Amino acid sequence: MSITKEKAIAIVSSSVKDYDLLLANNKYLLICRNNKKNTVDCVEVRFPRYAFQHLTGLVVSKESNVKSAMIFYDACFYDRLAPNDIENPDSYFTELKLKVLPQLINFIKFSKMTVVFNNGRPILKCDKVVGTTNFSLALTKRQSFYVPVSCLNEDVRNFGDDIYQVLAVFCDPLDATAYKHIKSVAKGVNLKTVNIPDKYKEMIDLTEYREPVKKN
Repeated sequence: MSITKEKAIAIVSSSVKDYDLLLANNKYLLICRNNKKNTVDCVEVRFPRYAFQHLTGLVVSKESNVKSAMIFYDACFYDRLAPNDIENPDSYFTELKLKVLPQLINFIKFSKMTVVFNNGRPILKCDKVVGTTNFSLALTKRQSFYVPVSCLNEDVRNFGDDIYQVLAVFCDPLDATAYKHIKSVAKGVNLKTVNIPDKYKEMIDLTEYREPVKKN
């Protein structure tokens, strides 16, 4: 085992602060295109506080007073999580999750591809996986949006064959009525010419968007 309880607690206690500040209070919309099929899809992602425990991979001990995912979140956030509250983080997947967890705040920067999960990994249960060649965030659908269930230090292409390129990422507060803040756009992409499905087009406000200048 390369990660002690104390080290694991230090990682989750630090990561939860960034999660709370940068992810939990926002919602994200990814515009994705399958370049082979020339089809466009969108993935809306939210980061509820109850999902954080899944991302750590830590197991709460039976004797602990940490009885729910929200109590776990608060214990991490307020630096109250103690070694006696968790089991030894000695599984391979727990160590993989803890290794990549601090990078989760860079979700926007790392999201270059998304795949539909092909169920080839029985230990991982999800609907979609988003990320890049060395970072993967597994997502499961909740109502009309997706929430994270696992993060791994692994190539996103290992989880599916139908690969979509992330063309753009929008980020707005949870209570926003429309997406209008663009965090990233792939090089050469003009969002006004992308055939975004009507369902999602109604959620996007491109009033302040500036189309890329064509080079002569």
